[in-house]
Amino acid sequence: YTFDFVSPWQRQQLVRAESFCLDATHCVSNIANVILYSIVVRHSITGSGCPVAFFFTNDH
Repeated sequence: YTFDFVSPWQRQQLVRAESFCLDATHCVSNIANVILYSIVVRHSITGSGCPVAFFFTNDH
């Protein structure tokens, strides 16, 4: 399964981004084998990392 969430503003930032980073975090739930993925882009004004999407999955 996959469950994802992103706000309209975050989606806009993701579409405009030149590149992105994907981070996987294990053991974020008491449900076995669930991974949280986060997508981060560089904010166009501040230059810092800006999380733009998150999703949970059990698909490795």
